[in-house]
Parts: sequence; C-alpha cells; structure tokens
Amino acid sequence: MKGKVTTGFYGQRLKQLRERLGLSQRDLANVIGSFKANNICYWENGGNPRQPYVEQLARFFEVPESYFLSEKEPPFPEHIDLLDTKLPKYLRKKVAKQKQGETLEEEKPEKLPLDPVTERKLEAVSKVLGISIEDVMEIEEHTRGAQKAIAYVKQLNTQLDNIREFQNVLDSYLGRLNDRLLELSDLQTKAKQLSDAIKGEDRSMDFNLLAITVANR
Repeated sequence: MKGKVTTGFYGQRLKQLRERLGLSQRDLANVIGSFKANNICYWENGGNPRQPYVEQLARFFEVPESYFLSEKEPPFPEHIDLLDTKLPKYLRKKVAKQKQGETLEEEKPEKLPLDPVTERKLEAVSKVLGISIEDVMEIEEHTRGAQKAIAYVKQLNTQLDNIREFQNVLDSYLGRLNDRLLELSDLQTKAKQLSDAIKGEDRSMDFNLLAITVANR
C-alpha cells in the first residue's frame, strides 16, 4: 500500500488494544484485511507502518490516529470492550469464551520477522534498495506468493502430463478394442452367410423330395 511511513509509532498500544479485544495478530489482520499478521508483529515490536495502515487501525479501534503516535500516554479507551460487535461471528464466539475465563492458545503469525538475523537482513536490503523495511517485507510477501503460484503451476503441469499419458494409454486401448469389434463384425457376417447357405441347401432338399413324391403318385 502506498503512503508515507510514519515515525514514532507506539506498537505496544496496538498490542494492548488487540489483546484487550481478545484477538491474535492473525485475527486482526484477517478482520481488517489489508495487511498480514507479520506486519502487526513488526509494528508491535518497534516497526513503523505506513500512514494508511495507521488510519485503518484507528478506524477499527475507534481511536484517533494520535493514540498510536503521540508521545504522551493517552488514556486507555474503555469502549474497546464493546467493539466485539464489529467482529465476524466465529471471532465473537472466541472473544466470548476468553471473557468467560477459558484459555485459548495465541495463534502464531505466519512469520516472526524481528529475530536478530532476519532484522539485519531486512535492514541491509532496505539500505541497498533505498526503501523502508516495511516495503521490503511486502516485497518478500509478494515473492512468497509468486513462488507458491509457480509451484502450483508446476504441480498442474505434472498432473496434465499424467492426464496426457493416461489419454495415450486409453487411446491405445480403444484402438485395440475397435480392431476387435471389427473382427467380431466380420465373423458375424461370415456366420450369417453360412447360416443362409445352410438354409438354402435345406430348401433345395425339400423341393427335390416333393418332386419325387408327386412323380410316384
């Protein structure tokens, strides 16, 4: 998503709101729908989102954008407990169970991008390309998607090859079956000819017998 990268984003405030509502990083990403769970992990651990993402988060949690950007600690918005009505039905059930004291295991994001090795790699790529770390993460996300698509296409091609091979075997079998049917048809024709010949000889014998009988009379 295009837009200026913010500075001074307070990710712990986002985490507090998310956990108060009873959502995992994946849940929140799915509900808003324009970023991934690993983006939220990045922001909650010190990363800075683009301005449009801040606007979406503020709109969802019904807080001003300054709630995430102001150095002054804002009061916690008590209306957060009422926001579960904005959630899909399956998430409302999950939140209700949590409020009743049932423990639900926190879903892990698809990838945690801020381990030391990954963070250094992201920073190095960011410097080389002259783009933000968030842009690098989005590029990696699209790359993974493209790799999955390529793997899926290769799988389809393999299945098509198997189908073609089966088609060749089937065509060969049908060819042999057709030859067999032609042979059977030829045998049926010869059998009919033989049957007609036998019937003709019987009629000839009957006629001769009748002629002899008349002559004797």
